[in-house]
Amino acid sequence: MRVNEVFTSRQGEGPSAGKEATFVRLHKCNLRCVFCDTERALVGEPNMVVTIKQALTMIATSWMSVYGASVNKRLIVTGGEPLLQRLAVVEVVKALRPEWDVEVETNGTIFPEGLEDCQINCSPKLSNAGMRPGARIVPAVLVGIAELPQSIFKFVVNDLDRVKEVEGLVKKVGIGADRIMLMPEGADVETLEQRSPQVKKWANERGWGFSSRLHILGNYR
Repeated sequence: MRVNEVFTSRQGEGPSAGKEATFVRLHKCNLRCVFCDTERALVGEPNMVVTIKQALTMIATSWMSVYGASVNKRLIVTGGEPLLQRLAVVEVVKALRPEWDVEVETNGTIFPEGLEDCQINCSPKLSNAGMRPGARIVPAVLVGIAELPQSIFKFVVNDLDRVKEVEGLVKKVGIGADRIMLMPEGADVETLEQRSPQVKKWANERGWGFSSRLHILGNYR
């Protein structure tokens, strides 16, 4: 596995925001978003190339070093785009289940085959990502993810035009309102605090969820 880092903290976004978790950040991504906050996982060589067994040891060690023998273990596989290494992720998840809850972050361009029983946190990229639609939106994959039992969709927005863009995509793909969360675009506390009230209002008006970005507001990973 091509790994950028393994660390233990708390989930910063989505329905499990604030919960304890160990993160495995895998290297490389198939998109290049202008607002990416993890560019270190995109370019150059990975910090580590490890076997599945080594990855499992790193995950367990990282969790134990922070939370000890807690039974509420949660792994978040992120990137980059972790599904570029889907087969390796499947093997890791098989080894950890059922002791660990697992979330897989994805941009929605690759179907998470073999990971359908995980929580899939899908963040399709909108036009504010700075890429052509054909590169960042794969409708058939999004439809498949929307049909999974534990999938949620997170959208980073900064204006009403992006919200309308979400509305169009949601209608096209067929995503239930209870699966949708809006998040404010921003890489610092000041920007998030400024934008969050309006983004939350847009979400409430449409019956969607709202997610802040605790890892930025709390200055932790």
